[in-house]
Amino acid sequence: MEAVRLDLGGGADPVEDHLNIDLRVTESVDIVASADNLPFKDGTVKRIHANSLVPHLPDLNRAIEEWSRALEPGGELELAATHAHSTGIVADPDHSLWSWTSQTPEWYDADSKWNYFHNTELELIDVSVVGWLRPYRWWLRPFSYLYGKLIHISKHDIADELMKFPFAGGRVRARWRKHK
Repeated sequence: MEAVRLDLGGGADPVEDHLNIDLRVTESVDIVASADNLPFKDGTVKRIHANSLVPHLPDLNRAIEEWSRALEPGGELELAATHAHSTGIVADPDHSLWSWTSQTPEWYDADSKWNYFHNTELELIDVSVVGWLRPYRWWLRPFSYLYGKLIHISKHDIADELMKFPFAGGRVRARWRKHK
């Protein structure tokens, strides 16, 4: 049997070679289902990818427990969420509850001291902060590129502080692997 790979909330732009699971019925959606109630048996999914889905979930802790349940031992979970200090984040009610800093993914590491409110077998592998400036004029675009490079080479705590810069936008990307 071929390994099952899921793109949760992929909508009209799913990840290649992944089953696209979404609440909306569109031509590119393979399975209509809720991301926090997957129609898969325990330990049968090799990879789960979710880009910008986190702020739309009513209970992120429950969703991450569900994803941990569905992942096979050694399976990988990759999430990307809006950075907590992104310009405009407070204007979007969906994003006000589950925006992240670089430290947020640590809360979902099974070995973390913060792992007291959920039940997962996930080991945090990698966290990165991606940033940009939201230029309103074409001549600011080169500064946005340089700002993104600065965020990329900065340590996480410094990147979090740089994200407070006016007109800054960005996201936090994290990958976990389920314990074998």
